[in-house]
Amino acid sequence: MKSVNLPTPKGNSKGGFLDNLSFSDALKVITASKDLISTAINAQKEIVKEQEKTRQVETQANQEMIASANRLVEKLAEYERDMIAFNNTHEQEMLRLSNEHEKDMKLLEMV
Repeated sequence: MKSVNLPTPKGNSKGGFLDNLSFSDALKVITASKDLISTAINAQKEIVKEQEKTRQVETQANQEMIASANRLVEKLAEYERDMIAFNNTHEQEMLRLSNEHEKDMKLLEMV
């Protein structure tokens, strides 16, 4: 925003502020006001743009967290399947060993 030397009111007139200004001075005040309003509008537009960028980043972060959570759920399900398979294999091996042991004990009893 450019700097403008604004005029000061003259006298103690009961009229409005602009009544005490020359046309040139009133035009300077109006132009400065327009520039100020324009700057405020542009600043608001920038704020809205930044808010939209923030929303987009938030949305992307949420999507990445959901994807990460889904990957974790899949890995945990895979681990659970592996543990069930391991337990089943272990139970089968223990049953096999128990059966072998029983056979060996019967053979020993016969001897």
